[in-house]
Amino acid sequence: EENLLGASSNVSAVFNPTAQLKGESVNGITHAENHTVKELSGGKVDLHEAGAKVENTTSSDSRLQSVGARSMAVQGQAIVGDSRDRGHEIWHLAQQEMDMVKPTTMVNDTPVNDSVDLENAADKNGAVINQAK
Repeated sequence: EENLLGASSNVSAVFNPTAQLKGESVNGITHAENHTVKELSGGKVDLHEAGAKVENTTSSDSRLQSVGARSMAVQGQAIVGDSRDRGHEIWHLAQQEMDMVKPTTMVNDTPVNDSVDLENAADKNGAVINQAK
């Protein structure tokens, strides 16, 4: 068979769902995490299709320090300075994709949303996403 690149291949080499569910990732988001986001959003959000990214960094990252955050999600990218925040920030990416996030304040010239409701949802759904790894 031919795959989309025109090279001959066997179907299992083109698509291996077992491997995809064991932690392989696209832009730092595992297939299991993305699947969980799809389920939690009622099928509204596919972070892989949206091009969202997760970057693991350190708490001393200047982008985090500039807004006084341990981790944050901005413009389709989660910058995770503490691994405990991973699922929480991934859910913030989903909230951004669902157009739920509007700036409510400014921190050092950076627009920030400080909605308690969005934070509570990110805590709840982030815990579920963290278990998807």
